[in-house]
Amino acid sequence: MPKRQDGMLQCNRCGCRTSLTTTNGTYFKDGRRINGTVIEKDVCANCFKDGIKSSMLPTIKPA
Repeated sequence: MPKRQDGMLQCNRCGCRTSLTTTNGTYFKDGRRINGTVIEKDVCANCFKDGIKSSMLPTIKPA
């Protein structure tokens, strides 16, 4: 697996660096895109393609 640089998102499962955000209800108004409800945010695109929801953001645990 390639080494992760500081601040870069990388999947902990497969090492992919491509993230995916899925929104529902997006539409265009006056030539601009209006976002709807975010369904999945920053999941690995490669794992999502295989049916696995692998979050690329680290889980922050309270101290």
